[in-house]
Order: sequence, then structure tokens, then C-alpha cells
Amino acid sequence: MTTEDFAALDGFFLTSDNWPVLAPAQPSFFSLAKIEHKELPLSNTYAFFFDSQGPHGLGNLFTRALLEVLNQKGHPLPMQPEALRRIQAVREYPIAQAGTPTKWLDLLLHNGHQGRPIPASATFAVLVEIKVWHTLHNDLTAYWHAIPTAEKRGIVLGFRKEEPRDKNWVFVTHLDVALAVEQQLKASPELPNPYYQDILRHFLDHIKHMSGATPDSFAEVFAYAQRHRAELNRAQQLLKQLQPAWLAEAIAAAFGDDYVQGSSFEDRVHISPKSGGPVDYLVWFGYLLQLDVIDPSFSITLFPTGGGENLPPDMRSRLIAVFKEAGRGVERLNWFDKDWYDEMLVGKNYYLNPANGTLDALKDQIRQALLEDWQPMKNHWVG
Repeated sequence: MTTEDFAALDGFFLTSDNWPVLAPAQPSFFSLAKIEHKELPLSNTYAFFFDSQGPHGLGNLFTRALLEVLNQKGHPLPMQPEALRRIQAVREYPIAQAGTPTKWLDLLLHNGHQGRPIPASATFAVLVEIKVWHTLHNDLTAYWHAIPTAEKRGIVLGFRKEEPRDKNWVFVTHLDVALAVEQQLKASPELPNPYYQDILRHFLDHIKHMSGATPDSFAEVFAYAQRHRAELNRAQQLLKQLQPAWLAEAIAAAFGDDYVQGSSFEDRVHISPKSGGPVDYLVWFGYLLQLDVIDPSFSITLFPTGGGENLPPDMRSRLIAVFKEAGRGVERLNWFDKDWYDEMLVGKNYYLNPANGTLDALKDQIRQALLEDWQPMKNHWVG
């Protein structure tokens, strides 16, 4: 990039019209609880909202939304309004067959007077097999014949399209249902019980997130990008030049002539003393290149060469003790307990001032860190 390119970018960022508001995706309860890929919590939440007598206050809104999806897909289930007054939502409905183990249908919707077994009073049923990322291998034909109502539909509800072989069943996406529910909410006089509003919002947002749905801000982002194509292209070219390999090379150079650069990766570089020894450096620099990180930083760490085979048995504990006594902030960092990072012996985080975030400033900071924090203790791991 030329000096003129950088000047143009400076002018663009300082004088550009209002940037689109790109609200970050907020974690839902499903992601916070680490259950976003679990089928059972998803099925249970569907059952709660499909139950027309549930405390959510939405009545049969979810059923109306599902029937509208079926109608749009050319598989209508014509129902009179009175048939939808009471919707039972039965989880894990047993499908018994002579000589075979009992199978379980994820969700059965019907308008009978009791949940299970499905009563003769039920005039219609919707059989729902719910999938997250699992492969469809269920005996849908057996499920179909086990439900005696004359009017019925079978639905495979999933994120990843997988057409069922049984012609009585139709594939519907979770996103189809979520968007239909939102349309029903806009047009419906029913208001959700305030106590359950957040649960409903989290549920629908979770489905849209898992489905990769188009965010509401896309139209504004698209229009903004068209107005500023040339400037944003310059910015893209700039970002392409933030190469980890080039940063790794600069960091290794800051260590000086007594060290040699080893392998480098997208977030770290291996640096060894030319004299050899049982311990090398790993400098972690990934946060310097991640522009969404507010406080850019890097970490200098010690790790044993050769998988620790050449490391004296007490080296780890001895290093931890001497650095702790020295009080320089070099210690076992909180991320050392994840995966293979526990190979790291000790380390320290250093923060870069973005206002003076030049490459020369970074090199000076590394040299100062080595001089103050690491070289005075070098005799503890170099014989």
C-alpha cells in the first residue's frame, strides 16, 4: 500500500458518514448453558410452547405457525378453528411394535382430551421428529402407522436438510418455524406471559443463530458497503497485509543475535537460544492481530524442548518458585490449564499501547521485557 492509500483511509475513518450499528450476537441461555447442540433441551422447549394450555399465554400460536409452514410447503392440514382450541404436546411418545424394542417419537401434537395414549377424541395429529445435527435414521413408517388419527402429518424438524424417504413425512427447518412464529406474534392478539417473554426471545434467537439466519442489520451494511466500495477495498488490502509470519519474524529479531527463530503459527512463534538448552521461548502474539480485542497484548512464555524429556524433574516447580519470589509477574498463566498449554512452564502478559503501536515500539517493549523480567533469571534454566 502507498502513502496515498494510508492517507485516504485516515480521511475515510475520520470523516465517514455514520457507520452501521453492528450489534454483536448476544449469547442466549442455550449457549450460556452449553446446550445449543443438545436435542433434548430443544425438544422440551418446543413442547412447552406447543402446549396450548401452558403458562406461556400464547395458546395455540405455535401450532398455527407450524400449520402455516406446512401450507406454504404444499402439505396443508386443513383444520377448523375449534379443532385447535386444545393442543396436547407429548414428549417422547412411545411407539410399541411386537417383537421389537419400544421406539420413541420426539414430539406428538394432537387435539385429544389427554396426552397419552392418544385418545379417540383426537381428530388430527402432527408427528415431529426433531434433529439438531444428527443423521435421520428413525423408523418414520412405524411412527406413522402407530398414530390412529385420520388427519395427520409427519414432520422432520432440523437445521440441516435431510429429506425423509417416507412420503408421509416432510422436512421443515427450525428457522421456518421460528420465522412463522414471529409472523404470528405480529398479527396475533395473544401476548406472551411477561414471565416467559425472555425465554421465548432466547429460544427464537437461538434457532436463528444456529440456522445462520440473515441479521436484521444486513440491509444497512449492504447499502453502506456500496457507498464506500473503494475505501473498504483499501481497508481489506490493509488487513491482508497483517500476516502472522511477518510479525513472528519481527518478534524473533527483537530477541537479538543470540537467538534463532523456529516454527511460527497464526498466533505464536518459537524462539530458541543458539547455545541450546532444555527450555525455549514461545511468544504468543495472536491478540495483536485480532482487531476486535480492545486491549492488544502478547505473552512471553517458557516451555521445555523435546516434550520435556531433557527437563530436570524439579525444573517446573523450581522456576515457579524463583519467579514468584522475584515478584516480576512471571507465573503460571490462567490459560495454561487448557489442552496442551500446560506444557508452558511460566509466562507473562504484556500490553501494547495502540496509540504507539508501531513495530519498533513493539520490539523495544520485547527487548525491555527480556532485560527486566527474563535475563536476570536465565541462570535458573540455562546450565
